[in-house]
Amino acid sequence: MKTIYLLLLSFVLLHSSFAQDLHPAADATGFVPLFNGRDLTGWKTTGNWLVEPDGSVSLHPREGEKGWQRYDAYIATEKQYADFTLDLEFKINAKGNSGVFMRVGNIKEPVKTGFEVQILDTYGLENPATTTAAAS
Repeated sequence: MKTIYLLLLSFVLLHSSFAQDLHPAADATGFVPLFNGRDLTGWKTTGNWLVEPDGSVSLHPREGEKGWQRYDAYIATEKQYADFTLDLEFKINAKGNSGVFMRVGNIKEPVKTGFEVQILDTYGLENPATTTAAAS
């Protein structure tokens, strides 16, 4: 079975999984929460991802960065996982474009070696289905 890294694109806001918010699978044998709600233990990043006081994880621009100039600001699990349940909440800016990569073969080339669950602001678009894109 192919293992994965979970990669999150910039502009995604993840909310922590506190005990009362855990997915029902949390009681299953072998279940491992990916985020502890306090810090980025178990994660690696190429961006300036920070845990906010409310337990959410967000990307902050570094000096000289803004908007889509941060394409490579990924955050990924340190370990690989074969089977998983991904339960997350997100907040995205108007006209934002982000996503979650899964089943990535090469962590340095997620677009070419994985697939993306698209997070895209399509509110108000006449035909939002024509605005999504997939990696080749």
